[in-house]
Amino acid sequence: MNYQWYREGVKISGATSRSVKIQGDGTYRVMISDTSGCEQWSTPFVVGSTSVNDLLEGSTISVFPNPTSGQVTITGAEGVEVTVLDLLGRTVAFVPSASMTEQLQIDGAPGAYVVSMRYAGRTESLLIHKR
Repeated sequence: MNYQWYREGVKISGATSRSVKIQGDGTYRVMISDTSGCEQWSTPFVVGSTSVNDLLEGSTISVFPNPTSGQVTITGAEGVEVTVLDLLGRTVAFVPSASMTEQLQIDGAPGAYVVSMRYAGRTESLLIHKR
């Protein structure tokens, strides 16, 4: 597999491995390709916060620790659909309706993962890193 990372739509020079060192806040994506020429973009994700303030009115959702060794805690997301995706878009964890404090285990390889939270037709995503 070949990887090329982008930040704000601009190629990150030399960022061609499975994970990327974050270069600051922004929207990140990775283009994954194989030797036969098949290409697939990751879902865009925003880096800059480990909390979501406006998904649930009057509540702050927190995701920690980040980076993680595999276990992630999500607080303040009661009733929110939570999906954790690897960079190929595969679901590695799913909770259809989170409790006030939800603990998820990420069993995949070290690298970046997207935590996608959906509630009332809105979706917010956060990037987490597994060591």
